[in-house]
Amino acid sequence: NPTGSPTKAPSHGPTMTPTVTPTNTPTNAPAQNVPYTFAHSPPIYNGNYYETNMQVPCPSDDSWGWIGPDRQGSQYAGGGEPAFFFVLDLGSSIDIDRLRVRNRNWDHYYCIKDYEVSVSDSQDSGYSAPISGTLINSKAFTQDIAIGLSGRYVKFQAVTYCIYSAGLYYVEVLMDGQSGNAHCPNDAPPPSPPTKSPSLTPTTSPTSSPITHSPTGRPTGGPVTSSPTPSPTPSSTLNPTGSPTKAPSHGPTMTPTVTPTNTPTNAPAQNVPYTFAHSPPIYNGNYYETNMQVPCPSDDSWGWIGPDRQGSQYAGGGEPAFFFVLDLGSSIDIDRLRVRNRNWDHYYCIKDYEVSVSDSQDSGYSAPISGTLINSKAFTQDIAIGLSGRYVKFQAVTYCIYSAGLYYVEVLMDGQSGNAHCPNDAPPPSPPTKSPSLTPTTSPTSSPITHSPTGRPTGGPVTSSPTPSPTPSSTLNPTGSPT
Repeated sequence: NPTGSPTKAPSHGPTMTPTVTPTNTPTNAPAQNVPYTFAHSPPIYNGNYYETNMQVPCPSDDSWGWIGPDRQGSQYAGGGEPAFFFVLDLGSSIDIDRLRVRNRNWDHYYCIKDYEVSVSDSQDSGYSAPISGTLINSKAFTQDIAIGLSGRYVKFQAVTYCIYSAGLYYVEVLMDGQSGNAHCPNDAPPPSPPTKSPSLTPTTSPTSSPITHSPTGRPTGGPVTSSPTPSPTPSSTLNPTGSPTKAPSHGPTMTPTVTPTNTPTNAPAQNVPYTFAHSPPIYNGNYYETNMQVPCPSDDSWGWIGPDRQGSQYAGGGEPAFFFVLDLGSSIDIDRLRVRNRNWDHYYCIKDYEVSVSDSQDSGYSAPISGTLINSKAFTQDIAIGLSGRYVKFQAVTYCIYSAGLYYVEVLMDGQSGNAHCPNDAPPPSPPTKSPSLTPTTSPTSSPITHSPTGRPTGGPVTSSPTPSPTPSSTLNPTGSPT
């Protein structure tokens, strides 16, 4: 049972009840997947958003899917809630090829980020080593999770999740040869796999981390197209056991096709030119920070990537050296940053970030503006700033499985249109049409909406701009040391 209480629920929108009363029998059960019931149900948000909604592949509106109770403001904010799991009962032991899921993606407030899946022939014990991975935060397409194990019960644990809570739109179980029933009329194609990968050798070597194998014989280290990598950590009980540590298993080391310089390449008239006052560490001598000044590179070897951190104390987040500082040349009114995430097959990206502004390179930075980037390079994302200064500090707070990475960054003043749009860009996700109700299921102690120096509220949903954090940041230098 969760021990913390949420501080607030989303700021607007009606409470939705599913248009069809959910049951514990699959609705619209297809011939091309494995029927299941729920042997264990997760907690639900405010009496709605039932787990059985996850058995409906293409619902008529956005009120479907499962959503867990709010956890912002509690010890389980963003992850670690042990109750956020469900167990599927397939009726008998079968050979499971894969799960197909659709993430909830409710405006960055309800989704699943990192997950663990395990299989057993007993509901209460004997589960396999968990298969771990990270879902793209989008409901525009389905994502497959390779299983390759036999069993009757499938346990799915939400390890980390969005700002308010966990949520999942759809889940189906597939045997080899089954095509599934998850494709919907307006689905977008999933992101293409990268054509190149960084080399095997990280720049900072943690303690030995050889490539290991799951029970199915699949290597767990290297990038895959759509299926997450199994964890070698054994799990003998129903409760989750943690995350694996591993290094990439393959891929050439790429040098950018143009030697990067500290001057923007193809600098547009419709943004603010900048140089780097402070450069972040880079992966193995390539993937320079100056690559982030090229809006539409010719291949996937561009952008900045930091050194690998899996297997270290900074795995997944907290590396103080993962920041850069832009020098705009003089103090200006900054309207927004426009960025493109790295999204290298869930291995290199930025999740949570902090941006602050100053007129001095080394001190006097504003309270950080915090937010979470969608893990996709198919479109750009704007970060509202609304402050004046010469120096812009960008800190990667949390990041993907191996390390941090960012494809492109430009600085825009009010009225500037930018130079970041590329020919094959997809439109960014639309804001939701409905949100869960204002009233949380458990009444917390009072937690009013706070404001950043720009006056923007930090509590409620926003369409495209992350919410500023009220925590001040007065120094430029990181407080810890990298491993």
